[in-house]
This record gives sequence, structure tokens and C-alpha cells, in this order.
Amino acid sequence: MAGENIKSFDLAALMRRGDIQVLKIARNHPRMTAEEYLILLSRFVGLAPAVEASILRIAEFSDSADDLKILTDCKFLMMSVGHSAVLADLNTLIDTVRQGNRRLASIFAQNFFDAFRGVYKRTIASINGSIADFGEYLRGEHERGEDAAAGSETAEARLQTLTDVLRIATKNEARRKRRVLSIDDSLVMIKTVTAALDGEYTVKGLTDPTRIEHTLLRFMPDLFLLDVIMPNLNGFDLIPIIRKFPEHANTPIVILTGNGSEECLATAVSLGVNDFMVKPITPKILREKIAKHMANRQIIL
Repeated sequence: MAGENIKSFDLAALMRRGDIQVLKIARNHPRMTAEEYLILLSRFVGLAPAVEASILRIAEFSDSADDLKILTDCKFLMMSVGHSAVLADLNTLIDTVRQGNRRLASIFAQNFFDAFRGVYKRTIASINGSIADFGEYLRGEHERGEDAAAGSETAEARLQTLTDVLRIATKNEARRKRRVLSIDDSLVMIKTVTAALDGEYTVKGLTDPTRIEHTLLRFMPDLFLLDVIMPNLNGFDLIPIIRKFPEHANTPIVILTGNGSEECLATAVSLGVNDFMVKPITPKILREKIAKHMANRQIIL
């Protein structure tokens, strides 16, 4: 491990990412420590830029034997950490390169690049420091909870089994405040929503809807509040963008809009919106609606 840049990761966030199967790895390798898993995940993050470069070289017919080795090393790491979502496509690319079919490999590489970059970006979004911060992260999550011994001097958090650490992370996740992302081009409206939910939920406001993908890589809400009429992207435009994130395939979406027409409501229903409120909002009703959807929300996917 000497010389390696080992990262600490938000394991609760990783468990909710649809393209990484942390729990499956823990079940299949019950003796694996949290540190061993973090080392593998850090190695994947460290190798990923070289993998992207190799994919581009294959796409441009300028690859070498080194690129095949990089892809093969990446395959091993992705299998080791549970990155299953794009593994089949990576296998196809590797097999095609080995067969020497450069034209077909170029096509596969072009199609694979964005999928791999998405996995890489979602993984680095879960980094929360170096491995030295991991015990502090875990202790800070549960504070004085029943699992406080997990961060004690007798057993550093990172040397516990991955299974035990995930159990603690799951409990901590269940105890934390639920997160709400309010997207509205009106700062006044976002402040109104925040005031209505203050103390009960962690609320993040976003006035620029074009930053939705950037925001979702860094903030993982349990519920969305969407305005409809906004510049550049309206609330209905945001729904398919939200749903393409595996972890938000079923996250509740509530529309808050000044347009209470039947047409607007019908569009919302057709897009699978979970609830609909016409402005001006009543704080009590908003809290009741959110509480109802949060109660049905499975926190760890």
C-alpha cells in the first residue's frame, strides 16, 4: 500500500448507486476488510483516466498492446469492487480488440466511452477524503450511536470487515435527515420551501436547472421538488434527466407550479410525477405530502 493514494468513500452513497454492487461484494467476500475494498476502489479511480485514454485510442485506430493491458486491468478492478453495470460492454470491447477486428473495436469503443465515463464520475463523486479520514467519517456519521465502538482505538474502522462497516453505514443512513432538492428559478420560492421544511429535512436549492446533472453527482436527494416554467430547461424536461440516474429511477418527484391547468397536470401524470401542488404553497400541506412520499421511500437501494 505504500505510496498509493488511498481514498475514503461515502459507502452509503455507493450503496445507492445503481451501477456498483458493494453489498454483493461484501456477501461474496465476508473476510474482506473495509481498507482492502477502499484500496481496490482507489486503484480503479486512479486507473480510470488511462482507461478513458485507451478507449479513445481504440476508437481512433491508434491503440497498442498497452491499451489492451489497461482494459484488462480495469476489468479485474471493476469485478473486484462490484462495478457491474458496464462490465459486459467492457468484456465485449476487450474480446473484439483481442480478435484484431479494429473497425468493430472502434465502434464499440465510441459507444462505450460515455458509459464508462459516467461510472467513473459517479464513483469519484463518492470520495470524501483520504483513507486517514475514513474512521472519522464513520464515527462522525453515527456519533454516539450503539456502534460507537466501531471507531474505537481497539479496532480502526478501516480494518473491520466490509460487511460490518456497511451495516454501520446502513444504520447511519437510516438515521440521517432526508434530503430534498428544490429546483426553481425563483430564489424567493426556494427560500419559502427551505423555511417550510427547515429542521426536518436537509434542503438544497438549485436556481439553474441546467446544472442538474452536476448537482446530482454531489448531492443525492430522497425527493425532488420541481418548478415547471423555468428558462433553458423546464421541470418536465428535468424528469428524464433525473430518471437516467440509476439511483433516482424511483425517487419521488413533486411538481410545484403556478400553472394548475388540466393540461399541465396531465403532462405531469404522463411523466410519472408522484405529486402535484399549485402555488402559492401551504407549508403544512407541503410537509404532509413530503412526509407521505418519504415514508414510502426505500433509503438504501
